[in-house]
Amino acid sequence: LLNSPGLELQPARSLQLSLGNGCATISVQFGKPDQLAVLNNDGIANLVNWKTSPEVGPSLVIDKAKIAVLDFSSDGELIAAGSAQGDVQLWKTATGSPDRSFHVGQPITAINFTTEGDKLLIATKTKQLIAWDLQTRAASYTAQLEDQGTQVIANGKLIAIGQRDGRLIVFDQRSGEQVLQWSAHAAPILRIWWEADGSLVTASFAGEVVRWRLTDLRRELDQLGLNWEE
Repeated sequence: LLNSPGLELQPARSLQLSLGNGCATISVQFGKPDQLAVLNNDGIANLVNWKTSPEVGPSLVIDKAKIAVLDFSSDGELIAAGSAQGDVQLWKTATGSPDRSFHVGQPITAINFTTEGDKLLIATKTKQLIAWDLQTRAASYTAQLEDQGTQVIANGKLIAIGQRDGRLIVFDQRSGEQVLQWSAHAAPILRIWWEADGSLVTASFAGEVVRWRLTDLRRELDQLGLNWEE
């Protein structure tokens, strides 16, 4: 398609960031349509809402810490950030105002809202998965990983965690018990996402992208009495 004669691709929208000397954008996190957060290497993030204004929105800052990872809630109303100092801060996306904060005491390497939005899944540098209940403001459970988690994502029933060693670990979201693990890549896992049919797609730092059909995982779930289709 890109080599088609006469094809010209034009940007639909663009945004100019005013960055200080030595600053650069290191990641962009997407929420609901027209909603994104831009994270810079100075540890400060900015909210952007393309629909209301294609300009840089409120700055997100954790006091005395640098933001390392970000994630939007599924309804787009909140955004959570974790720091290398173990701080977690939530903001209301409509205004950029702080919502709540807590400290897990360990450097955070990945963060993800559950589909229901009642918990935050936090991977730490000390090789742990923490399921943090936002109502009780305490850990529901903690699971031990074999290596540092680089990406964590839930689909309402299962949690998938990519590790620095390239292994992919799947947990039962309710209990925190491990369901499956396998060597997905030879390099650290960069990104994971669930597809509508329950398949997993993983991407590594080496540029490899793999779609997993997870037939074996369905069999494991049946044995555990978990309904894949729920």
